[in-house]
Order: sequence, then C-alpha cells, then structure tokens
Amino acid sequence: MQPGLAAFLTAFLYEIISTLPYRIIAYYPFRKQLRFSTGMTVFIIGFTQLLESTVYARLAPENAFMGRIAEYTFAVICFMIYMNTVKINRWKILFIYIFLFVTSFCLTILSSYAGLLFSLKHACFTAMRLPLTPRAVSF
Repeated sequence: MQPGLAAFLTAFLYEIISTLPYRIIAYYPFRKQLRFSTGMTVFIIGFTQLLESTVYARLAPENAFMGRIAEYTFAVICFMIYMNTVKINRWKILFIYIFLFVTSFCLTILSSYAGLLFSLKHACFTAMRLPLTPRAVSF
C-alpha cells in the first residue's frame, strides 16, 4: 500500500470512529421527531460523515492545523444539519449538541492522558529493563 493512501485511510477511519457514535447518540432520543423519514436522515448523516471524513483525511496527514480547522468547520455544519432535521425546541437541540460536544472533548482528553500514561510506563519499564507484563513467579 502506498504511504499516502495508508495515511488517508488511517485519517478517514479515525474521523469516522471518533465522530459517528456521537452523531448517532445525538439523533437517537429524537428519532420520532425527525423532519424527514428515518432513511433520509440516515442518508444525510452518512453523506455528511463521508464528506467530513474525506476532507479530514485529505487535509490532516499534510497539515494537522488544517485538519483541526476541517473538524471544527464540520462541527458547525453538522450542528446546522441537526437543527434542521429534528423538530423540537431549538434550545433543547443546542443543549444536547453542546453536551455531546463537551463530552466528546473530555473523552478525547482522557484518552490522550491514558495514552501518555502508557507511554511513560513503557519508557520507564524499558529504561529499567523490566517486563511490561507480569511474569509468573515460581518457587
């Protein structure tokens, strides 16, 4: 596989895995109050997810800053789509969307912290020449 294609596929999958669950969680409580049919709403979500992942995957491997700009731009676009596909009070929609945005941000920070802790553990154990997994002790 070509290096450029591998970076594209990695960024594409990252974007889908990191955003699609929150989009599903945002729509699920209001599945009976959609402006369009469920199939059309799934198509809209799928199309915008595919577009977002493609743009992110194209920009992120070359320039991380542009990848972040694409993420935040699509967050606003997805919010506008969310506001227009669900038929409830706009303030409830805003609350759910902000709650999910903050939750996803906190989970991202926690996963980065866990990765940092594992990296530090790995560096310390490697420097001290200790095994990363405990060995069975025999007497």
